[in-house]
Amino acid sequence: MTAMTGVLTTPLTRAVRGPWLALPAAMRYTAPMKNQNKIVTFLGKNTVFDGVLRFQGAIRIDGLFKGRIEAPKGTLVIGEAARLESNIHVDSIIISGEVRGDITADRKIDINVPGRVFGNIQAPTVVVQEGVVFAGNCQTLSPTSKKSATPDPEQETPVKHRKTGVYTP
Repeated sequence: MTAMTGVLTTPLTRAVRGPWLALPAAMRYTAPMKNQNKIVTFLGKNTVFDGVLRFQGAIRIDGLFKGRIEAPKGTLVIGEAARLESNIHVDSIIISGEVRGDITADRKIDINVPGRVFGNIQAPTVVVQEGVVFAGNCQTLSPTSKKSATPDPEQETPVKHRKTGVYTP
């Protein structure tokens, strides 16, 4: 089993900290992507990672991951064998494994059988197949909204009344 700790940043992972520096250079460095849908990094099912993961493009995880995932311009694929204990913020995510933590996607969350999600999810589009396990709250947002859909009373736009012409909060 491969164990890793620290911070991993892709697609350019030259300046990384952790025991995986002993890996061959070809495994530590990923060239800049030309196709954003191509999976550029793969954490196999015998991999254990603890820390922060930041990336652009696409990454697939089939191992154990504990920590935080931040990829507002990335796609995360979680394989059937994967187990994540993580708060996640990505552009889109496809889940077939187990996730324990909150998930925010700027575009889409797709949970497929035999996926299991234990935590709150938030995205403009949420797809949950029949037969998955989901325990948490789900909030769908407009594609332009990045934060909570709950309106802030201090930031509401005044509305002009059609008949009187008076603005009301």
